[in-house]
Amino acid sequence: MRHALTALCLLVLTCQWSFAEERKAHELLPKDSLVYLEISKPSELIDLVVNHPLRAKIEASPVVAAAKEGKEYQQLLAGIGLVEGHLGTDLVTAISKLSGGGIYAAFQPSTEGVVILIHSDDAEILEKTRSTVLGLAKLADPESIRTTKYRDVKVYTREELKIAVMDSWLILTNKSEIGKSVVDAYRDGNSESLEQNENFQAVYTARPQCSAWAYFDLATLRDSGEAADLFSGKSENPGVEILVGGLLENFQHAGHVSLAVSLKQERFAIQLELPHKNDWVSEPRKHFFGEDGKGTAPTYGKAENVILSLSSYRDFSRMWLHADDLFDEATVDELAAAESNLSTLFSGKDFGEEILGAIHPEVQLLVTQQSFEGSEIVPTIKLPSFALAAKLRDAEKMKPELRRTFQSLIGFLNVIGAQEGNPQFDIEATKSGKIQFVAAEYLAQDIDEDDNNVPIHYNFSPTVAFVDDTFVLSSTKSLALEMAKLPVKKTPQNRPKNVTNTAAKLDVAELAKVLNDNKRHLVAQNMLEDGNTREEAENQIGILFEILKAFEDLQFQFDVADDVLKLKLATKLQTTQ
Repeated sequence: MRHALTALCLLVLTCQWSFAEERKAHELLPKDSLVYLEISKPSELIDLVVNHPLRAKIEASPVVAAAKEGKEYQQLLAGIGLVEGHLGTDLVTAISKLSGGGIYAAFQPSTEGVVILIHSDDAEILEKTRSTVLGLAKLADPESIRTTKYRDVKVYTREELKIAVMDSWLILTNKSEIGKSVVDAYRDGNSESLEQNENFQAVYTARPQCSAWAYFDLATLRDSGEAADLFSGKSENPGVEILVGGLLENFQHAGHVSLAVSLKQERFAIQLELPHKNDWVSEPRKHFFGEDGKGTAPTYGKAENVILSLSSYRDFSRMWLHADDLFDEATVDELAAAESNLSTLFSGKDFGEEILGAIHPEVQLLVTQQSFEGSEIVPTIKLPSFALAAKLRDAEKMKPELRRTFQSLIGFLNVIGAQEGNPQFDIEATKSGKIQFVAAEYLAQDIDEDDNNVPIHYNFSPTVAFVDDTFVLSSTKSLALEMAKLPVKKTPQNRPKNVTNTAAKLDVAELAKVLNDNKRHLVAQNMLEDGNTREEAENQIGILFEILKAFEDLQFQFDVADDVLKLKLATKLQTTQ
């Protein structure tokens, strides 16, 4: 009889535990959740972080080694040891077991409630976690915890935080209403859960395999009237408009946006997706997407020592002419003032229509490390070179116009520079093969041979270059000539369903070289601005270089398809010693 009762108890416990597993997190969370987040396999993520090759690098760095000797770190270790003693296992193992079934969270605007659900696959560690948390809280303040019940579920409250354990689920929330709705859904099923949200379900079932995934209900946020600036379609920053103006357009129409985070040993990536229709694109925003919605970034050949490359489709003429529709009032006023000055510079021509309108939308920006090898003048602070390349619509007409304008600008800068006691540009107009260029350079004779502080001006030799219908504007002569020689892959007339509108890549190793060339000045600037000693400043700058060593590159990509926009940000991690 005793064995039968034991078997019956075990059966009941097993049924209770498996019943908990029958409910998915989105079946428990409110239908009107504005935000949903899930980390479906936390243990894999924890294992990757704990055992990642970068961890050994970080712990071996002098900065971390010094921190481990500090009092705060020793106190942290003591606290972790206390918790591990109560749990009966190490903290990493405990967290992995506690969250073995996933971590989920939601925000409900109607109650202003945030709820976190942790699905455990270990009943013992879940109970130990509950008792440990409560024990430590009571140890700090015995009167701080209130205990209540809702449908036989014990709820522990401290200030606004409410904690409950429901079979295999650990529930944390700041509002009783959303916590009760989770318990009700678990006990009774819920006809008003995210399971019944058709838009959510369509996105959820198509979500990619990733480390973490989030869903944002844009329609609800837009209809609420909150964050009105986000849905106005206007920007107060031309740089934001140029980089991600397409998102601002879609935010006015899309019902949702989803975010996928992927972490692997050698790569970390974030991908944002939201619905898209070409019919949603207004006339002003065709500067971003193109007339047919298939504006494609150009593909150039590879240059040397590239720090940053950015290729994009942007019709700057259309953007300039539709500034009233794209920017706030203050920005429009600033652009109008700039246009007046630019029209004067371009001999009265309309800057937006006649000058920017003469440039094709496919543009590329390059930033490269500058070499001073063999140079008569080496500036004390060494800056990278940068250049912009694009195609001209009417090259034969525009080449002379742009040459004259460039020469006028250099002449104007010489006048201003002379008034301020700065060195003067010497202008050279010549050809190199098919390449025509006009370059302005500072003369070496303007520098005192005994001067150990060569001005920053000597990083620059502004140049315009022309080859066939390609126009290059560069901060240095050498990069202008190099960029003018780069082959450009033609965009196919029959464009594919998916196109890359913008692509950028930052080479972290090349960036580190530029910073290392100027390390002495970075240290001096840190000492001056923060009041640090030289040793303290060198340590802080050293941290920057240690961080850079963890990465190989950073890539950004904006893709456009007939029904979706995809914004990708990824970095390749440096896993080798």
